[in-house]
Amino acid sequence: MKTGIYFLLGTIGIALVVVMLMAVMNMSDVDRQVEEIHLDNTLESYLPLESSIWEYSNNETFRKLMVTEQVYRSDKFTHVIVKGQEDDSSIKSYRDKYQFEYVYKADDEKIVRTLQGNVLVDPYVEIILLQKPLEKGHSWTDSWTAIDNQTYSVKSTIEDILDDGNQIVVKSVSKDKSFIIIRTLEKGKGVVRVQVQEKYDDIDFETGFQLLSFKPFEYEGFDNYMALLGNEKIGTVIEPIAETTDEVTYSSGSDTISEETSDVHDESESRIDTSQIQEDDEIDPAIKNAIVQSVQLFNDKWIEFINTGDMSIMETTVPGGSVEKIIQAYMNKNMTQQFLAMEFNKVVVKGTIANVYAYEEIERTMNGVSEVLIYNWIYEVDYIDGVWLVEGYIENKTP
Repeated sequence: MKTGIYFLLGTIGIALVVVMLMAVMNMSDVDRQVEEIHLDNTLESYLPLESSIWEYSNNETFRKLMVTEQVYRSDKFTHVIVKGQEDDSSIKSYRDKYQFEYVYKADDEKIVRTLQGNVLVDPYVEIILLQKPLEKGHSWTDSWTAIDNQTYSVKSTIEDILDDGNQIVVKSVSKDKSFIIIRTLEKGKGVVRVQVQEKYDDIDFETGFQLLSFKPFEYEGFDNYMALLGNEKIGTVIEPIAETTDEVTYSSGSDTISEETSDVHDESESRIDTSQIQEDDEIDPAIKNAIVQSVQLFNDKWIEFINTGDMSIMETTVPGGSVEKIIQAYMNKNMTQQFLAMEFNKVVVKGTIANVYAYEEIERTMNGVSEVLIYNWIYEVDYIDGVWLVEGYIENKTP
């Protein structure tokens, strides 16, 4: 009899243990499902949804700067458009090559990143940056085309999910084993770290970069924010001797500016005083005229460049100068411009560097919408090989 009771109690005990184990397993499944649902529903949170500035570096010679141009959302997609530049002090000609635009597009299933322009690191035109389900071990395969038109089959895998989903690590490996790229994405910031392992002729190379600085950026229009991108200081400002009360204004019409410039190209080297700052009437009239004409010609070429894509504007600029960054940023932009007014208010010269203070009114048309833009610029003009050329310009905050 006792044996029967013990058997019954034992059976009940086993049953209870099984029920408890099943309950625990079900709770684990619920917890896992809740976590997956939470992550899946916040895919776009791995994009920066506010205007921002990113600065990356590898702590050696490489620097990458990005600025948000636009963020917009619809019922199906979230788009983030970013302009950027990669600089490498070990590459002399980086200004000519490494400007780019990223477009991040997130839908319910994935984030796709597309690239226009050139980059030094991670140079692939379109890739799936992240794909659901957001769980460790999930993988997907897509085709990547590099900017040199080489195409690769690439398998990407979520290697890790860190800090309760705040960061996701994605490892991408090409089918031919020529490269491995490990990206870390962080909520609200996008990609915060890139590690690249490449193989050329059986030699392994490693490169990459990580986020050093991330902060909000107040977008004030395409015309102005490119001055920030990759170049905190565009142009050199010569401190004037003193504020003058006599304002010198030159008409923007080319017929009112003297054409007497031939002697400047031949003799300016001997006529430029490098020992002191000169303003307006203190400057040799022929030299002053040549300086003003150089800015006038640059702006005439600017309109041709914007409206027709004519690249002869480069003949008016310092090779490799900071103004080239702005020119490159405006390439292939769907807009037209025309000058309504241009006045040159002051010229300051020290040696082979001049500043031209200018007031401008420009009518710009974009996407069928026209608006009048008013600028007060300080141009830097440099004397190089017998010609005055525009190096850059900055906003004159005290016109």
